[in-house]
Amino acid sequence: MLKKFLVFFLLLSSFSFSRFVNECRVLSRDLYDYNFRCRSLESGKIFTFHMPGGVNGYAWTEYHKIGRVYKIFFHEEYGSYILENSTFLY
Repeated sequence: MLKKFLVFFLLLSSFSFSRFVNECRVLSRDLYDYNFRCRSLESGKIFTFHMPGGVNGYAWTEYHKIGRVYKIFFHEEYGSYILENSTFLY
């Protein structure tokens, strides 16, 4: 029974679930590749987030400005962090 539970847990954890970073300060943006780097204020880890396909280019330039802090929701896809949503904090 324990082995079945462990196998189930490992299979479940292998799927990509939405995650978040509570406070992330934007360090840089790449307007041509639609990605940005930010540093977690909790852990100090630097993340690079990519926008999903079909992004409106004008809307992209208005979001994720350097120095601002956001709560970031993302999922991992083939080793890259794909942005799902973000909330401006300060």
